[in-house]
Amino acid sequence: MRSHYRLISSVVPNPDMAILNGSDNVAQFKKFAGAVFAGSGLVLDQPVDFTDGEVFKMAVWSSRVAELTFKLEGLNIEDKLTLSGEGWEIVEADFTGRTGAVDVGALTFIFDNGTAGDAEGAPDDWTFYVDNIEQQKGLTIPGQISFSDFEDANPALGTVGGGWTAYANVFNADGGYLYGYGPFDAPNGTNAFSGVASSEGGTNQGQNALSVFSDYNNGGAQEAGEIIEANTFLEYTLQATDTGTVVFSFDAKAPTDGGIEAPSEAFAYVQVLNPNNGFQATTRQQLDLSN
Repeated sequence: MRSHYRLISSVVPNPDMAILNGSDNVAQFKKFAGAVFAGSGLVLDQPVDFTDGEVFKMAVWSSRVAELTFKLEGLNIEDKLTLSGEGWEIVEADFTGRTGAVDVGALTFIFDNGTAGDAEGAPDDWTFYVDNIEQQKGLTIPGQISFSDFEDANPALGTVGGGWTAYANVFNADGGYLYGYGPFDAPNGTNAFSGVASSEGGTNQGQNALSVFSDYNNGGAQEAGEIIEANTFLEYTLQATDTGTVVFSFDAKAPTDGGIEAPSEAFAYVQVLNPNNGFQATTRQQLDLSN
């Protein structure tokens, strides 16, 4: 790698062995005070062969919401990728239709272009990691907000990252709200909310899935006959530029053993919450998966 200005790059042990990236070693980027456009380039052994695809998929780690500018040197084109700040996540840079005859001999990474870094004074905010850069023929889903297939997941490692979270609300038998707890990163691997498991799947679904269930650690609520609403969810903050229709697509399957038993219920849902009105739901669409 080569560094420009004050974005310093090096290869280090993976600081956060997680489901989305269990590699031993990763590329580390630290942005220090200096030029606000500081970047670091990964020099390639040979030019990019775009017959392998014009989309670059990679794992990126961040501790806060940030923006990664991913640039193809030579063609001098770039794509800006939003990072959730939730640890490891998978992002995709799309250059479809924009590549040409000019060789690309390096890939450049710029974090929060336009803002001076402070890796010396606030290292947690200005240290990032990148790994597993791959070319593919197209976006996993064009225009997607997020995509999770869990196929690279190691159930023994960490959390999913990328914004996946879990929380619970507890109600009495009459439906009156008692208390809530969370959110926690998902899955938390403690017999609560969710975990990564074999999906009993096949060619289309793959072998790994996110298994969702109640909070079996809350024995007090169980014994009292209270209702535990356990949620595993991915949150996305709508931007002023977001218009159109949101489609939530997924595969779901009840396990062969240990499935849903009455009076338990299971739902998949998309809802919009208004932060200016106590996060009240302004719209909700749901599917009953209980059967």
